Amino acid sequence: MPAPQWHLRFSLGALCLMLIVPFLNPHHYNPIPTFYPEWIAAALGLLAASLLLRSPPLTPLELPSVALAPLGIIGLLLIQLISGQVLFVTQALLFLLYLLWAVALICLGYALRQRLGLDALIEPLSIALLTGACLTAIMQAIQLAYPFFGALIGLNRTGMGGAGNLAQANHFANYLWLGLASAIYLCVRGRLGQPLFALLAVALIASASLTGSRSVLLYAFGFALLAGWAAWRTQQASLRMAFRLALFLCASTLLIQFAFSFFEIGKALGATVSGTRIYQEASSGGVSQRLQLWRTGLAMFMDHPWLGAGIGQFPWQAYLLVGARPDGTYLGGGEHAHNLFIDLLAEFGIIAPVIVLAVMLHWWLAFSRQRWTAAHGWIASVLLIQAIHSQLEYPLWYTFFLGIAALALGAGSMASLRPKISTLSQPIIAMVFLLGSVTLLNLFIDYRRLEHTLNWQLQSVEDAPSWEKTLQTLKQLHSESLFSHYVDLAYAHHSLLNRDALKDKILISERALRFSPVDQITYKLAYFLALDGRANEARLALERALATHPKMRLEAIRQLKESSMTYEELKPLLLQLENINPASTIPNDHYEKRHP
Repeated sequence: MPAPQWHLRFSLGALCLMLIVPFLNPHHYNPIPTFYPEWIAAALGLLAASLLLRSPPLTPLELPSVALAPLGIIGLLLIQLISGQVLFVTQALLFLLYLLWAVALICLGYALRQRLGLDALIEPLSIALLTGACLTAIMQAIQLAYPFFGALIGLNRTGMGGAGNLAQANHFANYLWLGLASAIYLCVRGRLGQPLFALLAVALIASASLTGSRSVLLYAFGFALLAGWAAWRTQQASLRMAFRLALFLCASTLLIQFAFSFFEIGKALGATVSGTRIYQEASSGGVSQRLQLWRTGLAMFMDHPWLGAGIGQFPWQAYLLVGARPDGTYLGGGEHAHNLFIDLLAEFGIIAPVIVLAVMLHWWLAFSRQRWTAAHGWIASVLLIQAIHSQLEYPLWYTFFLGIAALALGAGSMASLRPKISTLSQPIIAMVFLLGSVTLLNLFIDYRRLEHTLNWQLQSVEDAPSWEKTLQTLKQLHSESLFSHYVDLAYAHHSLLNRDALKDKILISERALRFSPVDQITYKLAYFLALDGRANEARLALERALATHPKMRLEAIRQLKESSMTYEELKPLLLQLENINPASTIPNDHYEKRHP
């Protein structure tokens, strides 16, 4: 087999694995529960991108115009670095690597389309997604029906229902619907019989309905509208068939939701049905957490309209914005706006969403003018799922979803830019590939050390490191690793509640909170401030801790009852907690990726 043809198949195989393997990994432990799935996706994507090194040295570098979106954000990030708006440089560097990786996969998707043709590219990718979705649905079934056996093989239940190996219900629902989009494509192409399609569709829809994710209803209606528009516009038999299948998915979703709720199947399995959750939350009259986060992000944007608050500063700014509102609710809390454009506004200012919207509009106008086939429908469906999810969560902050979106954008691109660096294009790509490989290796080694050091509960007594060795490892990671900001969290997390080195403990806690205001550290800061005689600051810090993490109130009361017998300065904080009505706070669980 000629080497270029071999490399094409190798690249396509790596991409197929990227669409399956990260979603099957059950290893989700702090400090970064998604590290290994993300690392696997990044490594496989980088291996696949090695195909770009096959270009002859003098061939002009082809850059799809849609790549200007991540490149534009990179430019804004560099401006923030120069202007001193970035507190954690290592965090900014990691974000930069994410964006460069996305650019590489956009270029790879475009290159594979040019060399293979659209259907030859989409078909194996859709088979991979459908296979992965079916496997994760089986794992969810084990979690729900046989929880003891599931725990034995590492399938621990998380969230409102079984979430497969993703440990996050909304991510799981996203992945299942990517599988459904692929099933439609394969059925239209004649690779999947209609009876088998119906069987798999019902199984995947049932699995998605038990996640409790309300997005599944948006996906169902979105699919039907998109397929209907495509069929009306083109009048092609294949797209009319895709429309009929999309209507089947929409109707099946509604019927399954009704059946699960009416017969209380979700309740019997210990899961929450998506439609039931919508009704419960609407009838409760409570304030939407997402609306609160959106208000928080918009408040940040109003304070920093041009360049934003800075990369990664949403959690800290949200913590500072916490306070009672006239309507009795709270503003603040959370590590992300749970809306792509609001988060860009908050952290990068007005320019970032304008760049993204302009580039995506240009891409869509060019894409919609193409002569659509089932493959175009697949690309549009995949991007629709990511677009819907990105307005409610932050899937593109994870490589395993970012890579899928980047590939689809690249595969759907027709026009490309040719920067005037043609004679240097191959050396530049080779250098980026080498640096990416070295960085991935270092990240894996450093994270293994960090996780091993912090997660004593995962180790035997003989293997657990001593406290001195722990401090030595953390100190080394703090000075040498891209995970140095996680070390600040670890230091603050393990700080003892006493007067020893009190000033240093306050500084460490404040620095850790600037990265991620997680539960225990927000309360600890209030304790340390009280011990330092800063009563008013301690009271305000406790208010912020309670507003962002109200579920820890009872544990904080227990801690203060015990500690206040030794330290009189803590008694006012205990009274403050005991006299607050917990019903006035909003439970907040939006600290997913950086929990210590």
